[in-house]
Amino acid sequence: MSRALLTLLTFITLTPAHADNQINIFTPDDKSRVTNQTVWLVMSTKTNAENIPVILQNKGSKKNKINGKKVIRKGGSFVVHTLLYLEEGLNKVIIGSKAISIFYTPRYRSPKSASAKNKALQNKYSPYLFHTEGKEVLCLKCHKIDRSQSDCLKCHKEVAASEYLHGPLGSGECLACHDPESVPSKFTARFGGEGELCFSCHQESKNKYSNNRFLHGPVGVNQCTVCHNPHSSSFKYQLVAAERDICYLCHDKKRIVGKRIVHKPVKRRGCVFCHDPHSSNHTSHLLQDEQTLCADPRCHPKFAKITINHPIKGHPVSGKQDPLQPERELSCRSCHNPHSADFPFLFSAERYLFCAKCHRH
Repeated sequence: MSRALLTLLTFITLTPAHADNQINIFTPDDKSRVTNQTVWLVMSTKTNAENIPVILQNKGSKKNKINGKKVIRKGGSFVVHTLLYLEEGLNKVIIGSKAISIFYTPRYRSPKSASAKNKALQNKYSPYLFHTEGKEVLCLKCHKIDRSQSDCLKCHKEVAASEYLHGPLGSGECLACHDPESVPSKFTARFGGEGELCFSCHQESKNKYSNNRFLHGPVGVNQCTVCHNPHSSSFKYQLVAAERDICYLCHDKKRIVGKRIVHKPVKRRGCVFCHDPHSSNHTSHLLQDEQTLCADPRCHPKFAKITINHPIKGHPVSGKQDPLQPERELSCRSCHNPHSADFPFLFSAERYLFCAKCHRH
């Protein structure tokens, strides 16, 4: 059986989602969850589609009528395309007498910024998948899908709009990562998952990370795109935010650098001056052990050989148990906050009270 005939028969026999005598909504599905702010609404109707209003409502706010519908007459039907711009949270789309709901949660934002209500609600919605056999068959009646980069970018031009392009996208190889004909998975990614996909090319990185004792959380759960945009970015390394800001998408900035005095490396160079963003053999993902790191020639080289006599003669600096944190030894961090503090020398208390934190008698 020819592909054209098979396509026609499938189109005739397949019942689109939300079908009734007046309006057939091809995409998106009702109760979908998306991570892109825009989504195409495609539907057909036997009546003049210009007379059917499309209303978008978010979080119970004022209803907004969607203008700019593209209407194509095909045989005895009208096919409508219109781009929906969603707001974070639950969006309700009203098309004549029909309604569907779409839950939009931005992919690149701090997990803490989502309300508890939204977190509970989003689990009731299924990830939205467009490139499935059923949906593509509906589109093939009017559109040719040739599976080339130029064809992909007709709908997804925003993915290549920034300065730094991911290698496969830059060389026009969208299908190196995406497989529209695969069993539906998130973003129709090949190999069935994000981590497996990234490490299929970045195997050297995987080997390096897995040999270290401590993995950064996103690396440990194979979610590279928490920090890196897989298509393009305005920032080096395809980061989703500037290097000095990206850590604060997950880590509380006010708690870390919100005190009166901020440690200069944190302020001037950012987190990666001291921390490895992927993995490390040292606690807190430090680039080196704590004492060696602080004694770096660019920072405090005169402390490199000090093991006693700081801050007073005979006082140990290492090799002794930390009274306030019994699970670890004394170190620079026992007395100094490595990020920010309200007191001189990055102490956690006034100097005349500071020693009493450990020496109570």
